Amino acid sequence: KRTTQRTMTQRIVICGGGVIGSSIAYQIMKRKPENTIVTLIEANAIASGASGKAGGFLASEWCDGEEIQQLARSSFELHKTIAKELNGADKYGYRSLDTLSVQINPNSTKRKNSEEIPVGWIDPKLVTSVDVIGNKENTAQVHPFFYTNAMIESAQKEGLEVKIATVEGLKFKGGKIVSVKTSRGRVKADKVVIAMGPWTGSASSWFPQFDIPISGGRAHSVVFQLKEGKSYDQALFLSVKGGKSGCANPEIYPRPNGEIYMCGDQDDCELALGTSSVLVDSSRTSLLKEMALKLAPELNSAEFIKGQACFLPIPQNGIPLIGKLPKVENAYIAAGHTCWGILNSPATGLAMAELLLDGKSSSIDLSPFDPSKFVKDK
Repeated sequence: KRTTQRTMTQRIVICGGGVIGSSIAYQIMKRKPENTIVTLIEANAIASGASGKAGGFLASEWCDGEEIQQLARSSFELHKTIAKELNGADKYGYRSLDTLSVQINPNSTKRKNSEEIPVGWIDPKLVTSVDVIGNKENTAQVHPFFYTNAMIESAQKEGLEVKIATVEGLKFKGGKIVSVKTSRGRVKADKVVIAMGPWTGSASSWFPQFDIPISGGRAHSVVFQLKEGKSYDQALFLSVKGGKSGCANPEIYPRPNGEIYMCGDQDDCELALGTSSVLVDSSRTSLLKEMALKLAPELNSAEFIKGQACFLPIPQNGIPLIGKLPKVENAYIAAGHTCWGILNSPATGLAMAELLLDGKSSSIDLSPFDPSKFVKDK
């Protein structure tokens, strides 16, 4: 009986506690699989990288015509379902919202009729044009830190084990992974998922057969807190005439809790060793803060919460790797989602849960993301 039980129990280990790893864990545990032990290993804290510091913007149609079109459209709908399951409106600020493209001339002094400008909290004399590029049917938002943690909390109630440790390698036996080596000991594994965002490329050293072509790009952001009772509901994509590097095309996401989040352009910076060692370039956050205060005078009376930085995962071919890794019997990957990781986490999580539990994905076609197309032989 003991031998039969041991054979039946499968141990799934997910490496990475960002939005992708957390979504996979959530979708697996939602199925309440029998005889399955799921462990998620995270080096620092859940959503301590881009999954906690991103804007959390969702769009159903903005990836149309690209390889990720089905992934994005499916994910946008799944976000609605998950928000109902987890009370997302209250727990992590899920809501639909309008989205505008706003042309800014920061040196303009010509005052316009405020009725022409549908962005009430941006100084109207700086706005040269406004276009509606999304509405409540096709754009939405979440607070990514709370969204990721809500999935983990739900999965833990169903038995997910979260282990805070650094993954240091894999132990193989006969071409198969038998355990994951961590800073806090070994974790037995029948299936291993690599979901480490921009640090996924560092897992190349664990595999003798191939390299994983994923790196990272740094992005900065600033967060303000409006006075109690104040909030706005338009996502803004700005183009600033003569804007300085890092602040030429900022994005602003007001959140239902009164936060105003603003991020700038990505910069070239060597990938940090981990989420806890990401350096913030204060000149970039100062530039963003200065721009925010100029655009929206109301922010001068708001509380400045923080300036921060994170690394987004950048796959070499611009396409995420999702599925079974080649040449290893029981290794899987879900990483390289670029700036669309928050958006595309639900369909990725569901497809990976199906692949791990059923042997194939039935919800979406994973062939465009087949890792065997993208990994490089050593």
